[in-house]
Amino acid sequence: MAVGVRKNTIVVLMHYLALQSELNLGKLSSRMHANAIRQWLYIGESSTWRVQAETAISAEFPRISIADRLHETSWELRQPYIDWIGELSQLNDSLEWWASELAAKNPYYNLFIRICLLGVAGQLIAAGFKRSTLIVCSSQALYREVLCFAMDCGTPARNLLSSSVFRGLSGVGRLGNRYLRDAYRRMPSLADRLLVRLPLGQLSERIQRSLDSRPSYRRQVLADMGVKSNADFSGDDAILLFTWVDGRNFDSDGSYRDPHLGQLAELLRERGFRVAYVPRVLFTIAYDAAVNGLLKTDERFFFPECYVEDSEWQTCLKRARQFAPVIPEDSSMGDVPVYRLAKEQVNEYRYTLAQSLSYETLIANMVSRGVQPRQIIHPCEGHSWEQALAYAVRRYSPDTRVVGYNAGMFSRMLLSVYPARCEYKLRPLPDCIVTSGPLERKILLAEGMPPEIVETGCDLRRTYLWEESFHVDDVSQQVNVEPIRILVATAIGFGDSVELASKAVRAFGDDTRYEVFIKCHPMVDAKQVANQLGELAQQDNVRFVEQPVGELIPSVDLLLYRYTSTCFEAMQHGVVPIFIRSESFLNIDQLEVAPDVRWVATTPGDLRRIAAEIMRMSTQERRRWRNKASDVVRAALAPVGPESVDAFLL
Repeated sequence: MAVGVRKNTIVVLMHYLALQSELNLGKLSSRMHANAIRQWLYIGESSTWRVQAETAISAEFPRISIADRLHETSWELRQPYIDWIGELSQLNDSLEWWASELAAKNPYYNLFIRICLLGVAGQLIAAGFKRSTLIVCSSQALYREVLCFAMDCGTPARNLLSSSVFRGLSGVGRLGNRYLRDAYRRMPSLADRLLVRLPLGQLSERIQRSLDSRPSYRRQVLADMGVKSNADFSGDDAILLFTWVDGRNFDSDGSYRDPHLGQLAELLRERGFRVAYVPRVLFTIAYDAAVNGLLKTDERFFFPECYVEDSEWQTCLKRARQFAPVIPEDSSMGDVPVYRLAKEQVNEYRYTLAQSLSYETLIANMVSRGVQPRQIIHPCEGHSWEQALAYAVRRYSPDTRVVGYNAGMFSRMLLSVYPARCEYKLRPLPDCIVTSGPLERKILLAEGMPPEIVETGCDLRRTYLWEESFHVDDVSQQVNVEPIRILVATAIGFGDSVELASKAVRAFGDDTRYEVFIKCHPMVDAKQVANQLGELAQQDNVRFVEQPVGELIPSVDLLLYRYTSTCFEAMQHGVVPIFIRSESFLNIDQLEVAPDVRWVATTPGDLRRIAAEIMRMSTQERRRWRNKASDVVRAALAPVGPESVDAFLL
């Protein structure tokens, strides 16, 4: 969309796929208004799309940066948003509600960021622009609300709907994805069964991934491998661990390891407990390969797909389609209306709701077959499936206790971790939440979490940081030695990864004083990130690397990060972290609780200036920083000790 004062033009454009293929901004605006469009603004959460568009649009039409304004708005709206969800929880208390993404508040499901973006758009429209501006929105609801803002302010505005593609941009957008997904669900059952048996090598990667995630296909894989539903796992000595599975779960010799719960199983077995896993296979590994690998280990697994039949899955889908939460039409946060955005999110994530609802069927069927352990322990981030799990356990196995392991969620922008105060008697939380150290417990209690359900635990995932062979004082720092080595550690979001890598390469690429190493999160395809960067990724001093972070950090000088706990590992090694603020998404900074041990940059120019400033630090300044950083790491990631497992036992 474009916003302007009275003499300027507002053009509102809503993209589902991308911008128009033949879009010439000057010609377009001359057809629609006497004033030519001179700048553009993106009101959307897709960093990937924005980076693509910036590459495709001529430099004479600059994009207006909203990074700082978006950051400020997100903090202003954070508590009102949490409280509003709490009000909806009181109106909608039910399993369907708690299994929904609306109730969970997961920031990666886009409702809160869109509310913040709408707030920013309203501020800019009210203030006016000196030049006619094209504003591009990422969803139908955003498009409608921003257009209404412009009309209410009396700003001259035109609207433009587009569903074609910018030349040079790739990928299927939101509307296309929704169409393909709905068409796939409507596939006749006979064709579905036939497709299940097609060799995956004959299908495109996108279809392979879609097929691989279908419950019916997964059940067929398990049947072909002779896997049956286990039973008779109950008693005071039985503990069931819910975990995620991808390539990280297998050592080079094929043995099992857990990147989420670390050595917890070993610690429990040392206390005499029997331990088994419920593995949820992620999309980054083929389902059949994951199952085959798991079956070759010495662990016992309860594959969830064995406990949910096709008819039961269809029932979950039906319940999800019928979900219609009560949302007052006048819902707003100050001047920001949220009703349309909330309804849009409910419709976008009905399939995810069905997946969360299936946890009720899973638990009910496991209990009916004799699976009633003393405890269930799972990674805890406040997601919708966790709430459905706790709800189902309390209904079908009330003697089983649920423990959530919060492995370091330190940013208060991880909204799913923080219930509204009015929800504590309603929301199906774990019976106990174990933190990775005292710092997270302090944060949770400050946000209102009842102290009786929060226990200080230890960091199960990075035990090497506290081994005797690792000494911070022995880590050498090469001050003012070129080339300066920079590690870019991306987050779990693909758009986040593209934006972070793009800013790093624009700041340091093709500068021989620096070497840039880009390490993508295991859930992010590095090749796709490189493809998005295009020629930027071809710089001689830029490399995508695959080694584990623990092997990379000791040899670098600076860390560029977004939502990742790698910043703690970096500080323990004496590597200075720089948080990169986003142009279009929430700033989920794990070190926001300790702002004096990290730096913050928004633009490539900021990055260059801050990197030079850090490398000019004196030996004394660096020593003071390292002492502070070491204290923060120890508070955040407590070492594993002889009594560490006690926090997990109820």
